[in-house]
Amino acid sequence: MVGKRPRRRPAIPADPFYEAKQVDNSRLVKQADPLERRAQFKLVWFSLLLLAVVLAAACQRFALIRTGYGIEQLKSQREQLLEANRQLQLEEARLRDPSRIHDFARNRLGMMLPGPGQVVYLEKPSGDLGGTAVARNTGAKF
Repeated sequence: MVGKRPRRRPAIPADPFYEAKQVDNSRLVKQADPLERRAQFKLVWFSLLLLAVVLAAACQRFALIRTGYGIEQLKSQREQLLEANRQLQLEEARLRDPSRIHDFARNRLGMMLPGPGQVVYLEKPSGDLGGTAVARNTGAKF
């Protein structure tokens, strides 16, 4: 090894542009590799499975969000209905006030308290009349 010279690399041609050699590969036929085909098949099925899982998770998430908005809307509607119910109960209490009914009957309808002899009392019938009541004739004229 003492007397050997290092191997020289071939010289680079002065022209930096090389001409490409035309190769005709039209007659070549590639044979399918069964292992490669099986690997591609597995990759496609795994990708589809992963896509299905991601879509299912996204659909669940969107359904959960939509349900949350629906619940909030129903809560808001419930509060509005409860407030309307409170207002109606207040109005009913105001309309049922006996002093208001008395004033309305006297001032607007011209009603008065009945005089003596204008009140007719009902008696219980002696026989079974099917739950009807009979008035007693007291001879009072109206």
